[in-house]
Amino acid sequence: MSVKSRIQQKIAVIGLGTFGSSLAKELTKAGIQVLAIDTNIETIDEISEFVDHAVCMDAKDRAALEQNGIYRVDAAAVCIGESFQECAMVTLGLLEMKIPRVLARAHGDSEAIILKRMGVQDVLFVEQEMGKHWATLLARPGVIEDFEVAKNYSIVRIAPDSKWVGKSLSDLKLPLSYGFTVLGCYAEDRFELVRGADQMISPEKELLIIGHHQDLDRYFAQKAQ
Repeated sequence: MSVKSRIQQKIAVIGLGTFGSSLAKELTKAGIQVLAIDTNIETIDEISEFVDHAVCMDAKDRAALEQNGIYRVDAAAVCIGESFQECAMVTLGLLEMKIPRVLARAHGDSEAIILKRMGVQDVLFVEQEMGKHWATLLARPGVIEDFEVAKNYSIVRIAPDSKWVGKSLSDLKLPLSYGFTVLGCYAEDRFELVRGADQMISPEKELLIIGHHQDLDRYFAQKAQ
């Protein structure tokens, strides 16, 4: 992220449950200015030390939103999970106020369809994504992290197979043997890109690989046997 984007980016997070609070804090860590909004004063008190601006208010109140600078945000994430009706009302208000980018939380396909027809650019499937994430980690023993980059490809962080240690990438021919490619490695959480085919596999360095879902599943199924 450039210095310019860190200074200019401002995002409103509305609804500070477990997901909303986590999102607000992570955005702040990334250098983004966060306007956190919730109707619970205790929640606002708890998060106020982690974000730039925290306000206890009803986000359906457009006048209150205006007073707190909603027009200055680059995007707004509606994370209200208790009531879809309230989520939809707040979302509609933001869209009518011409907020540049609006994201909203949905619990299923029917809610997502409604939000999309309203004009929401991105729908947040929190429970489904978390379920999918944990299912992937459980189905692929040894996976440390898993990032889906397309419907059929994932980037996965793994410990190197003991059979690979001390060998070079050119010797292993992983794309031919397993169908995936090593992008880089982690040394004490510092990421290093692959320097070339002569790079040796070290037992101390975790690997970041990319591959088709079928190839990855086949590899982890073999490891589990």
